[in-house]
Amino acid sequence: MIEQSRTSRNVSNEIGQFGLGLWYQGPNTPPLSWKSVEVGMPLGPFDWTLESYEIAIICYCAEIKEAHYLASKSNPVPILPPTGAFWASIGLLYGHFSATRGADIAHEIQWYRTMRAGEPTRISGRIADKYVKRGLHYISWETHCVSMSKEPIFDVKQTVLDISEGGVHENRSL
Repeated sequence: MIEQSRTSRNVSNEIGQFGLGLWYQGPNTPPLSWKSVEVGMPLGPFDWTLESYEIAIICYCAEIKEAHYLASKSNPVPILPPTGAFWASIGLLYGHFSATRGADIAHEIQWYRTMRAGEPTRISGRIADKYVKRGLHYISWETHCVSMSKEPIFDVKQTVLDISEGGVHENRSL
Protein backbone atom coordinates (compact mmCIF):
# COMPACT_ATOMS: atom_id res chain seq x y z
CA MET A 1 0.00 0.00 0.00
CA ILE A 2 1.34 3.44 -0.81
CA GLU A 3 1.69 6.17 1.75
CA GLN A 4 -1.46 8.27 1.98
CA SER A 5 -0.04 11.54 3.30
CA ARG A 6 -0.15 13.79 0.28
CA THR A 7 0.33 17.55 -0.11
CA SER A 8 -2.55 19.68 1.17
CA ARG A 9 -5.37 17.46 -0.18
CA ASN A 10 -7.32 15.46 2.35
CA VAL A 11 -7.44 12.16 0.49
CA SER A 12 -8.89 8.97 1.90
CA ASN A 13 -7.82 5.50 0.82
CA GLU A 14 -10.28 5.71 -2.05
CA ILE A 15 -9.84 6.45 -5.76
CA GLY A 16 -13.41 7.73 -6.19
CA GLN A 17 -12.44 11.20 -7.36
CA PHE A 18 -11.89 11.82 -11.03
CA GLY A 19 -8.23 11.52 -11.87
CA LEU A 20 -8.15 8.14 -10.16
CA GLY A 21 -4.58 7.33 -9.15
CA LEU A 22 -3.30 10.80 -9.98
CA TRP A 23 -4.90 12.01 -6.74
CA TYR A 24 -2.45 9.82 -4.82
CA GLN A 25 0.66 11.29 -6.38
CA GLY A 26 2.84 13.48 -4.27
CA PRO A 27 6.27 15.04 -4.52
CA ASN A 28 7.93 11.70 -3.66
CA THR A 29 5.96 9.55 -6.11
CA PRO A 30 8.52 7.90 -8.40
CA PRO A 31 8.17 8.26 -12.16
CA LEU A 32 7.07 5.22 -14.11
CA SER A 33 10.08 3.74 -15.85
CA TRP A 34 11.08 0.34 -17.14
CA LYS A 35 14.12 0.43 -14.88
CA SER A 36 12.12 1.05 -11.68
CA VAL A 37 9.35 -1.57 -11.96
CA GLU A 38 9.82 -5.17 -10.89
CA VAL A 39 7.74 -8.09 -12.13
CA GLY A 40 5.35 -9.15 -9.37
CA MET A 41 5.32 -5.68 -7.75
CA PRO A 42 1.85 -5.21 -6.18
CA LEU A 43 -0.41 -2.31 -7.19
CA GLY A 44 -3.06 -1.23 -4.70
CA PRO A 45 -5.30 -2.23 -3.19
CA PHE A 46 -7.49 0.87 -3.26
CA ASP A 47 -11.11 1.10 -2.20
CA TRP A 48 -12.92 2.70 -5.14
CA THR A 49 -16.39 4.18 -5.40
CA LEU A 50 -17.05 5.73 -8.79
CA GLU A 51 -19.67 8.48 -8.78
CA SER A 52 -22.21 9.41 -11.49
CA TYR A 53 -20.39 12.61 -12.45
CA GLU A 54 -17.17 10.62 -12.99
CA ILE A 55 -18.99 8.25 -15.34
CA ALA A 56 -20.27 11.33 -17.19
CA ILE A 57 -16.69 12.61 -17.58
CA ILE A 58 -15.52 9.23 -18.91
CA CYS A 59 -18.47 9.19 -21.35
CA TYR A 60 -17.69 12.73 -22.49
CA CYS A 61 -14.00 11.94 -23.10
CA ALA A 62 -14.82 8.69 -24.94
CA GLU A 63 -17.76 10.28 -26.84
CA ILE A 64 -20.21 7.73 -25.43
CA LYS A 65 -23.85 8.84 -25.66
CA GLU A 66 -25.84 5.71 -24.75
CA ALA A 67 -28.50 6.54 -22.14
CA HIS A 68 -27.73 3.68 -19.71
CA TYR A 69 -24.25 5.16 -19.12
CA LEU A 70 -25.56 8.64 -18.30
CA ALA A 71 -27.48 9.77 -15.22
CA SER A 72 -30.98 11.10 -15.82
CA LYS A 73 -34.38 11.14 -14.11
CA SER A 74 -35.17 7.75 -15.64
CA ASN A 75 -31.65 6.40 -14.93
CA PRO A 76 -30.40 7.97 -11.67
CA VAL A 77 -27.66 5.35 -11.14
CA PRO A 78 -25.78 4.83 -14.42
CA ILE A 79 -23.49 1.90 -15.18
CA LEU A 80 -19.80 2.22 -15.93
CA PRO A 81 -19.12 1.95 -19.69
CA PRO A 82 -16.61 -0.69 -20.81
CA THR A 83 -13.91 1.96 -21.35
CA GLY A 84 -14.11 2.80 -17.63
CA ALA A 85 -12.13 -0.36 -16.81
CA PHE A 86 -9.27 0.97 -18.96
CA TRP A 87 -9.32 4.28 -17.06
CA ALA A 88 -9.35 2.44 -13.73
CA SER A 89 -6.36 0.35 -14.79
CA ILE A 90 -4.34 3.44 -15.70
CA GLY A 91 -5.45 5.02 -12.41
CA LEU A 92 -4.22 2.02 -10.46
CA LEU A 93 -0.77 2.26 -12.06
CA TYR A 94 -0.61 6.02 -11.50
CA GLY A 95 -1.52 5.51 -7.87
CA HIS A 96 2.05 4.21 -7.54
CA PHE A 97 4.02 6.03 -10.26
CA SER A 98 3.85 9.52 -11.69
CA ALA A 99 2.79 9.81 -15.30
CA THR A 100 5.56 9.85 -17.85
CA ARG A 101 5.69 9.73 -21.61
CA GLY A 102 4.40 6.44 -22.88
CA ALA A 103 2.07 4.83 -25.37
CA ASP A 104 -0.72 2.32 -24.78
CA ILE A 105 0.20 -0.73 -26.85
CA ALA A 106 -2.42 -3.30 -25.87
CA HIS A 107 -5.19 -3.85 -23.38
CA GLU A 108 -7.62 -6.67 -22.78
CA ILE A 109 -10.72 -6.17 -20.64
CA GLN A 110 -12.82 -8.99 -19.22
CA TRP A 111 -16.13 -7.96 -17.65
CA TYR A 112 -17.93 -10.31 -15.27
CA ARG A 113 -20.89 -8.06 -14.46
CA THR A 114 -21.97 -4.42 -14.63
CA MET A 115 -20.77 -1.82 -12.14
CA ARG A 116 -23.07 0.99 -11.06
CA ALA A 117 -22.19 4.45 -9.84
CA GLY A 118 -21.87 4.59 -6.07
CA GLU A 119 -20.99 0.90 -5.67
CA PRO A 120 -18.07 0.37 -3.27
CA THR A 121 -15.38 -1.77 -4.88
CA ARG A 122 -11.73 -2.68 -4.39
CA ILE A 123 -9.15 -2.39 -7.16
CA SER A 124 -5.73 -4.07 -7.08
CA GLY A 125 -3.16 -5.60 -9.38
CA ARG A 126 0.48 -6.27 -10.05
CA ILE A 127 3.24 -5.66 -12.56
CA ALA A 128 2.92 -8.75 -14.77
CA ASP A 129 5.89 -8.37 -17.10
CA LYS A 130 8.56 -6.09 -18.47
CA TYR A 131 10.51 -6.87 -21.58
CA VAL A 132 12.57 -5.47 -24.43
CA LYS A 133 11.46 -6.09 -28.01
CA ARG A 134 13.34 -4.61 -30.99
CA GLY A 135 15.18 -2.31 -28.61
CA LEU A 136 11.99 -0.88 -27.07
CA HIS A 137 10.97 -1.26 -23.42
CA TYR A 138 7.49 -2.52 -22.48
CA ILE A 139 5.69 -2.69 -19.13
CA SER A 140 2.62 -4.90 -18.58
CA TRP A 141 0.32 -4.99 -15.55
CA GLU A 142 -2.89 -6.63 -14.44
CA THR A 143 -5.82 -4.91 -12.74
CA HIS A 144 -8.59 -6.66 -10.80
CA CYS A 145 -11.79 -4.98 -9.61
CA VAL A 146 -14.06 -6.78 -7.14
CA SER A 147 -17.11 -5.89 -5.09
CA MET A 148 -16.67 -5.54 -1.34
CA SER A 149 -18.02 -9.11 -1.09
CA LYS A 150 -15.13 -10.15 -3.42
CA GLU A 151 -17.38 -10.80 -6.44
CA PRO A 152 -15.32 -10.18 -9.64
CA ILE A 153 -16.40 -7.16 -11.68
CA PHE A 154 -13.63 -6.80 -14.28
CA ASP A 155 -10.02 -7.67 -15.07
CA VAL A 156 -7.66 -5.71 -17.30
CA LYS A 157 -4.33 -6.72 -18.82
CA GLN A 158 -2.48 -3.72 -20.17
CA THR A 159 0.87 -3.02 -21.85
CA VAL A 160 2.55 0.33 -22.42
CA LEU A 161 5.68 1.32 -24.28
CA ASP A 162 7.98 3.23 -21.95
CA ILE A 163 9.37 6.21 -23.89
CA SER A 164 10.58 8.09 -20.83
CA GLU A 165 14.23 8.99 -20.50
CA GLY A 166 16.15 5.73 -20.25
CA GLY A 167 13.14 3.68 -21.30
CA VAL A 168 13.99 3.57 -25.00
CA HIS A 169 17.08 1.63 -26.00
CA GLU A 170 20.06 3.97 -26.25
CA ASN A 171 20.69 3.17 -29.93
CA ARG A 172 17.14 3.85 -31.07
CA SER A 173 15.15 7.07 -31.31
CA LEU A 174 11.42 7.52 -31.82
